[in-house]
Amino acid sequence: MPAISVTGAQWGDEAKAKVADAINDEADLVVKFQGGNNAGNTVVKEDGTKIVLHYLSTAAVKNKMSAIAAGVVLNPGALLEEIAAFDDVNLMIDPRTHIIMPYHISMDMAQEHYRNEKAKAGNKGAMGAIGTTHKGIGPAYKDRKDRIGITFHELVSGSKSLEEKIKQNFRLYKKVIENYFGFSMVVPQGGNFGASQQHYTEVEVIERTMEQGKKLRRYLNDVSEEVIALLNKGKNVLFQGSQGVMLDVDWGNYPKVTSSHPTPGTIPTSVGVPLNLLYNMENVGVMKAYLTKVGSGPVATCLDAHCWPVDESRSEKEALHIRAKGHEYGATTKRPRRVGWLDLVQLNYACKMSGLTQLAMTKLDVLEGLEEIKVAYAYEVNGQQTSQYRAWDLEWLANARPIYATLKGFEEGEVSNAKNYYELPSSAKNLVSLVQGYTNVPVTLISTGPKASQTIFKGFKGF
Repeated sequence: MPAISVTGAQWGDEAKAKVADAINDEADLVVKFQGGNNAGNTVVKEDGTKIVLHYLSTAAVKNKMSAIAAGVVLNPGALLEEIAAFDDVNLMIDPRTHIIMPYHISMDMAQEHYRNEKAKAGNKGAMGAIGTTHKGIGPAYKDRKDRIGITFHELVSGSKSLEEKIKQNFRLYKKVIENYFGFSMVVPQGGNFGASQQHYTEVEVIERTMEQGKKLRRYLNDVSEEVIALLNKGKNVLFQGSQGVMLDVDWGNYPKVTSSHPTPGTIPTSVGVPLNLLYNMENVGVMKAYLTKVGSGPVATCLDAHCWPVDESRSEKEALHIRAKGHEYGATTKRPRRVGWLDLVQLNYACKMSGLTQLAMTKLDVLEGLEEIKVAYAYEVNGQQTSQYRAWDLEWLANARPIYATLKGFEEGEVSNAKNYYELPSSAKNLVSLVQGYTNVPVTLISTGPKASQTIFKGFKGF
């Protein structure tokens, strides 16, 4: 297959980077097609060293060519920090990619602060704070829709018109942020979530933006044109998404979503590729053997008392086990993720919505040490059993009570030491069979630990 997509089948943080890294050896190009630095790509080397990337794909670690498509929103400073960790990177950035500016980050923080005042009582339904990463993603996408955004082409041009555009936008944002939200023009110190706040001025933004444009100019390239050319030559292209389908702005749990479309169906418009070149694309959906979610909104199988932020004094013991063993803290924000049992009702919705042809199950080893493992196969809502997933109705989902199947747990080492599918314990194979039978999508890759060598291929269809 000349094209493969790797996307999240849950709420993000499914270890997509590990899966992409495991299958990209034969890729001629790896394309990030949406999102921004609100999601992290974590790769663990064989010596245990962790590499956390946001804009650069795992292809950068192997010095392979990667691309940032028009559907991404780009923070130039964050990208330059990533590039600095390498001697060089093989990278191309589409001229149509939109830029995240400091005032976008300030607006993101101001809006979340405002929403948070309404969100003191649990955050299960549609109201209250979203739980954004304070990276300015939503406001940057909004500017694109409002046709006042700054593109990568404009950034690297360094023209007088760019300076004027920054001035107009800065002053507009300043009025709204200070006069309506009662907030300040600040960003987190060093760009880190939860850090102390740093003030900035219009002049500083202009000077910094111009300097960043000069440093990034060499990476300008028409990603759409390059991808089309490669696919027409029968070359291999891997499209890597951020977040997960349940955070899709249209098909996820709106409004508790991101501001882009983390589904394979949006690759044509996010990258600029004709549909006929993708008709036989393999769509790999990455799923954990359990659930996690950063941010508010309903998760039917939540083991953290449906609280956001997480209050571990109210968490069930299984949640504490999974969060500790799975290191379930955001790669971008470091916040503890909410934890829940695997939900087949949600997963089946994701498979249909994303047109998944294969599933990659990750973090199966994290369930080692639990006596029992539960899997939701239906909900009870208002006294009625259903297998429907109403992604759009958050109050309905908040009232959904999961109906579980219970499987025997795994002993320590039973999964993480397995070298092939046949060495997995029977209860792990039962879990795989349950997922395949319910979704009618084969599980073709199983991650049994954080290292690349801890990956089992089970009939995986690659390039």
